[in-house]
Amino acid sequence: FLIRVKYGWNEKRIARCAEPIMHAITITFALGTSFLCLGLDLFNNSTLWCWVNASPMGCDQSYANDGVTNCERGDNAGIYRWFIFYGPLWTCVFACMVIMALIFHSVRAQENKLKQYQFSRSIPEANKSGNQEMNAELHNKRKEDDRRRTRQSRKVAHQALRFVGVFYLTWLFATVNRIMQAVGGTYFWLMLLHSVFVPMQG
Repeated sequence: FLIRVKYGWNEKRIARCAEPIMHAITITFALGTSFLCLGLDLFNNSTLWCWVNASPMGCDQSYANDGVTNCERGDNAGIYRWFIFYGPLWTCVFACMVIMALIFHSVRAQENKLKQYQFSRSIPEANKSGNQEMNAELHNKRKEDDRRRTRQSRKVAHQALRFVGVFYLTWLFATVNRIMQAVGGTYFWLMLLHSVFVPMQG
């Protein structure tokens, strides 16, 4: 969407140049992290589902126990889950915010250019007329045009806020829950919100 709106790429160019890179990055990252977890025995019971965790649950991981561990599987899973999941996840969230801001800025810039063009055209007409009534009419028309033009940027802003807001809502409780688990505590209501909201992403 950013490439289309801000840089003016057509669908053929996006399909030819951008999509292969996007697919390569996502597939490489997904397969790479999956095989990493498989090789390090990181897939274990994580209360809500099978995920990156040490086994048995609650065992002492070496990163937090001076290099000594009693975990049978998934030692240091507490570190890996942040590096291979929550770190990239919130990087994507912030990247999404930046992209939405760039799209909004691009749409607003196009509106401002159109506004300046129409304003420059209306000045000669007002000067020619010398009529106060016509000048007032042109002024009111410009104000109405400005409101009409900024509707598009307002729509983009509202769409961006909803899109990013849902991203935050989906993953906020999960992230807070994992932080609480990392420092040694957990709450049922937080676990419940985690398990309800995360599947909503689809």
